Amino acid sequence: MNSLLKRQIRKYLNDDLAQHPDMVGFLEAINSSYTTHDDQFAMLQRAMSISSQELFEANKELKDRADSQTLVIDKLNNVINTLNSYDLIDLDRSNDDSIDSFSLVDLIDRQTKEILAFNRQREELLTELSLQNQELSDYAHMVSHDLKSPLRSIDALATWLNEDYSSSLGNTGVEHLDLIRSNVHFMDITSN
Repeated sequence: MNSLLKRQIRKYLNDDLAQHPDMVGFLEAINSSYTTHDDQFAMLQRAMSISSQELFEANKELKDRADSQTLVIDKLNNVINTLNSYDLIDLDRSNDDSIDSFSLVDLIDRQTKEILAFNRQREELLTELSLQNQELSDYAHMVSHDLKSPLRSIDALATWLNEDYSSSLGNTGVEHLDLIRSNVHFMDITSN
């Protein structure tokens, strides 16, 4: 228990009253506030005793940030001067013939938004084109499959005719059947 609190209890409270359960709870709450106060006081002392090294590092970081921002401003001024020299933009000009920085920022903002919108449209078109190409590929595969069935039937028929009627057809008829089968095989290979 806090030493100051102990002295005050001995001074003003008799032992019976100090031992009463309600008084014990009350005194513990007061002791807790002393402890919390001491902790807060210690943190405050720590905060106030920041070392010069920490201050130096914080100051150096702020200086680095300021230098970085100065570099960005210089680059933006170079862009402004370049745009002025090429007369790429048509904005109101002041007496010293320099472009209004806010107007330039607005122009760059508008151009950036237009480019982003164009890129978004381009991506949407590419996605749509990809879907259409996939549908076309699926359709071509389906048509190819549908064409293979009649080709196999033609090949089977030509084979049966050759086997069953080759003697009746003669050499020319057999050559024609072989030509039909050759063309069917060619169409079957190229449709893959």
